[in-house]
Amino acid sequence: MTSQSLVSQLQDSLVASYRQLVRDLVKGKKADREKTEGLLVALCRTPAELESDVARERRRLELIDQANGKKTLAREIEKIHSELARLREEFTARKTEYKERVRQLNRQLRQLNDQAAVVNSAFEELLGMNPELAQRYRDVTGEIGALHVERQHVAQRITDLEVWNASKLQAFKAGQLDVEQHILDEHIEKHRKEIADGRKRLEEIEARLATLDAEAREIVKRIMDKSALGV
Repeated sequence: MTSQSLVSQLQDSLVASYRQLVRDLVKGKKADREKTEGLLVALCRTPAELESDVARERRRLELIDQANGKKTLAREIEKIHSELARLREEFTARKTEYKERVRQLNRQLRQLNDQAAVVNSAFEELLGMNPELAQRYRDVTGEIGALHVERQHVAQRITDLEVWNASKLQAFKAGQLDVEQHILDEHIEKHRKEIADGRKRLEEIEARLATLDAEAREIVKRIMDKSALGV
């Protein structure tokens, strides 16, 4: 073996050792200081060049890891595209189905409204055949409507007062309300009395509605009784 071959083999060995050193440093292993310095001298490299090679190798491995995720990402992206396409098709089908169902329901609603108009007209004509019952029926249904409106108003007032009392008490306890306690207590007590009166009124309304509803049903029953003589 010639001296040139020996030199070449030695150079290859040094290069291989240097590459292993770079790989070890990338992995976080500690290198022997003296061996490292000797290797750098033998290869005519500086510590700065070693540091640069380590950084480059570390970045290369990072890029490889990132690039290896390309196929996985492509599969995930394709999966999402397929799902989006499926949803678009499903949405189109559902949209068409929805529009058709809306058309059907609107058609049925028009038919039922037409039937209701006939029914209401027939009932009004029946009422007209008995003026006394007709007048009482209108009085009863009118009062029922007014009581429903009053019930809604009273219930809302009760809710508003309860919310006011609770919020003011909470604000006062938190020191956020600039008012003397006796004044706040007076307002709250006043509201509590109004709430109690309101609940009592609701009970009265419910009782009156029950009576009126029963009377209205009785009037309708009399008007709709085929066995009664119409003349």
